Amino acid sequence: MARTEMFRFLRRVVVDHAAAERLGMPVMEFREARLARPVREPRTFSRRDS
Repeated sequence: MARTEMFRFLRRVVVDHAAAERLGMPVMEFREARLARPVREPRTFSRRDS
């Protein structure tokens, strides 16, 4: 399946609703908590020169 913007949006909606239900909290509260978390830095890999 193509990874379009709409697909990513719908997938995020499904994930948010499932997680909020699992945690027993409203979806908007879950989303606000997710957005308040600091953004993770992308991993960097270093090469080991021999």
